[in-house]
Amino acid sequence: MKENNCSQPTGGSNLCGKCGKPVEGKILKAMGKVWHHECFVCAKCGGKISGGFVNWDGKPVCKNCKDSI
Repeated sequence: MKENNCSQPTGGSNLCGKCGKPVEGKILKAMGKVWHHECFVCAKCGGKISGGFVNWDGKPVCKNCKDSI
């Protein structure tokens, strides 16, 4: 498992890594995808991710949940 940190939001448009809908204005970039801020949550507990996370099968998992995967 590789630990990652979120990059700073940037301007632009793309499709969200979770919901697939367009992301406009400020975006969050992580794991080679863009995300709505509200969509970038832990795939295990659903909590907001702040700080680091791990990539679990293309989904973000918070540091608190990484030991359970």
